[in-house]
Amino acid sequence: MVKFPCMKIPDVIRLKQEQHVHNEKEVLSEVNHSFLIRLFWTHHDERFLYMLMDYVPGGELFSYLRSRGRFSNATGLFYTSEIVCAREVWSGGVNPPTGEQHHRSH
Repeated sequence: MVKFPCMKIPDVIRLKQEQHVHNEKEVLSEVNHSFLIRLFWTHHDERFLYMLMDYVPGGELFSYLRSRGRFSNATGLFYTSEIVCAREVWSGGVNPPTGEQHHRSH
């Protein structure tokens, strides 16, 4: 039998993550980008909240950080640079996959 992780609604409430979960669902439902995980389906019952997404080995950054407690300076710098690079692509500053700079006028 295959086990799938799901969020227990009492845990979401206890950890004060209701707004975070709502925002995540809203954003992921509206975007389609290679840097973001795809959200295919959501459902909830009395006990659990289900969100069917792409499989990502290693999980997501927030859970990884929570399990580690804190990152070393090198690890923090790595993830910060990855986020900055992704934001640069989203804003149109870099054209993936070649990495060529766009010429923007302000």
